[in-house]
Amino acid sequence: IDVMVDCHSAFDLGTAHQVARELAALGITWFEEPLPVWNLDANRLLKPMVNDLGMELVGGELLFGTGGYWPYLVAGIWDVIMPDVKHCGGLAALRAIGQLAVGQGVGVAPHNPSGPVSTIASGHALAAVPEHRPLEVAWGEVPWRREVVDPSETIGAGVLRLPDGPGLGIRQLAQPG
Repeated sequence: IDVMVDCHSAFDLGTAHQVARELAALGITWFEEPLPVWNLDANRLLKPMVNDLGMELVGGELLFGTGGYWPYLVAGIWDVIMPDVKHCGGLAALRAIGQLAVGQGVGVAPHNPSGPVSTIASGHALAAVPEHRPLEVAWGEVPWRREVVDPSETIGAGVLRLPDGPGLGIRQLAQPG
């Protein structure tokens, strides 16, 4: 099992490097948003430090549109970006951002700590991005999750099965509870 650590932009450069060293010693290879996204200079300095430890620097969950991601992709700030379908501009934007990232040699693993509609939407957009990384999926947070849409999310052996009906292929059911 790969353990991934999300730091929620909590550190400055020195602290992020110290935390990266501690995590690398534990075999962690995914270091997500240790620094505020807007601090391009600090992120640019941190990336080789993190990579030298055998870790990937990951981020970008709140950026918007291809224009929002482009400066980070050109500067090589992250090894993997995490566009969120709810924040980046929707399905077409997620697909376009993902394709730009792949063209720059950057991995794509959408941010998705969300419900089934976001998961299905992210899955559809990601299906059009070659060589993508795993989609983040919220799991086990509420017992009624499978009652929100029909068909419910189907995940087996680590694979999200996308419905093939009109639109996203799902329909909303009555609100639980």
